[in-house]
Amino acid sequence: MGMWDEMCVACGGPLFAPDKECFDTEGLSETEAKYIDSLSFEDSKWLDDRVGITESEERVPLGQETGYGSFDLDESTYFCAATVFKHMTPSDEGYIYGLTCHTKCLELLERDLHYTLRFQDVWPMLMRQ
Repeated sequence: MGMWDEMCVACGGPLFAPDKECFDTEGLSETEAKYIDSLSFEDSKWLDDRVGITESEERVPLGQETGYGSFDLDESTYFCAATVFKHMTPSDEGYIYGLTCHTKCLELLERDLHYTLRFQDVWPMLMRQ
C-alpha cells in the first residue's frame, strides 16, 4: 500500500474491486495458482461504487480515479480523499476535499445503525494521525 491508496472511512476496505488480470500466477505453486483461478471477482464489484462526502457535507458520486487519490467529478473538478489533503495545497483550484466511503457502507450505517456519516465528525480524528 502506498501513500495514495485510499480506503473507505467506514469499513477500512479498498475503494476498488480487485481485477483478476492483476494476479500473476507465475512463480506460484500449482495449488496457489488454482486458488487464484477459482476466485470469483464478481462478488466484490460493489467496492467500485463509492461516494465522497465533502467539507460542506455534500455527497458526490465518485467516478474514475485519476491517480494519486483523486477522482474525476467533471472535466475541471476533482475530488481528493482525506489523506491526500496532507500532500496537496488546500487552495488548489478545481479540487474538492473530503471523505471516501463505499455506497453500501454508507447505506448500512444509516439503515442499520441510524448514523449519518459526517465530514466534521471524522475529519479531526484523521488529521491527528
